[in-house]
Amino acid sequence: MLFAAIDIHKHAFQAAVLDPQGGEVVEARFSADRESLARWVEEWQGRVVAVAIEATTGWRWVWRERSARGFDVRLAEPVQARALLGRRRSAKTDRLDARWLARLLAKEIDDRRPQQQPDHHRLAGEEGRLGVPTPG
Repeated sequence: MLFAAIDIHKHAFQAAVLDPQGGEVVEARFSADRESLARWVEEWQGRVVAVAIEATTGWRWVWRERSARGFDVRLAEPVQARALLGRRRSAKTDRLDARWLARLLAKEIDDRRPQQQPDHHRLAGEEGRLGVPTPG
């Protein structure tokens, strides 16, 4: 079971795909356009259980395109996701953000596995620790 996250920016996306059992992370950086995103999706389609993205500028088209391709896409509120890191966080990088979101997603799904998922998901459980806007 693989989990992915995409750190979204205006000109480039940073993706991380996590295998939580082995701890292996595969990373990719690519242009922030539909064609580049589609190539990344083709590589991971059918192997990734869910994808986390930060609810920042530009997230809606990424969410729509991934959902249309059958991906379970989860939105994370950036400030709250970073707050969960605590004091151990040093410099912010896109690579670390993508890795962190993939780890949060893997934990969220593992924690909720026996339960039925709602249509629009929240990372970090029903408490809404990461707070997620409703897509649309």
